[in-house]
Amino acid sequence: MNSQELNQENTEGNMHHEDIAKLWEKSQKNFVIEQLLAGKDLQEIIESLSGFKEAFSQELDEMDCSDERVPAKKGKKIGFAGQMILAEENEIDVFVNTYKKKIKSVASHDDCGAAGIKFEELRQNGKLPEGINNGDELGILHSKKMVEKLGAEWIHISKNEMSSDIHDARAICFDGTAKFNPVIIEKMPSHYVCSAPGFGLSKEYCQFELETLIGKVAFGKHAFGDYFTPEAPFYIFVSAYDQDRLDVLMEWARESVDEFGDRVEVKGFLVPK
Repeated sequence: MNSQELNQENTEGNMHHEDIAKLWEKSQKNFVIEQLLAGKDLQEIIESLSGFKEAFSQELDEMDCSDERVPAKKGKKIGFAGQMILAEENEIDVFVNTYKKKIKSVASHDDCGAAGIKFEELRQNGKLPEGINNGDELGILHSKKMVEKLGAEWIHISKNEMSSDIHDARAICFDGTAKFNPVIIEKMPSHYVCSAPGFGLSKEYCQFELETLIGKVAFGKHAFGDYFTPEAPFYIFVSAYDQDRLDVLMEWARESVDEFGDRVEVKGFLVPK
């Protein structure tokens, strides 16, 4: 690398860090984050927000990536990392057998971190499908296979349709209701969506997805990463219809992110049926 290329790389790196810093400051001023940092209870906070009841009022029907930058284009978002690209075949089979014909579309997207993780795993094991050269191509292939299995429509979300190059999520919605559509709620902080527990996936998969989304994405170099501290943690928002299920899911969440200590905080709330 010559000096000109090195200077350009350093300039781009500095701009990237500046962009992350600006997004962090903006996120610190989010109403929900401010209330949580002030010690308020999540149940009280979220019930006070406009759109809370409406966010659980409809069936979800578009399978998207958990990625906070990815919008639902034609329906209401069901969030899985890479559209379940990290799941074992038996998990996928159970999901497909339960929800075939109920899901209208499956959306792949550019710059998918989960697809990139799966690509590296298959590459290292010499198991990449023929003609697949990167994570995004693998994500598209996987999504098209899900479309075929579910009897759904395939759509693709390009980079210019995504909200940012940077992951600015302050929380992940770990939903046990299979109905949570958090974008309806005003003042919600930027968030990933993990619909896995509500759609009947195993404890092992749910925890693996949380570990991956938080450890390899939210705490990665293209996200807030080191900004998360015990004084300003990343949050897992757990939702359920009854206290027993809420307690179980909160314990799953705590176990999955134990390595991060107080830099990740698990908060739960109940949803009226």
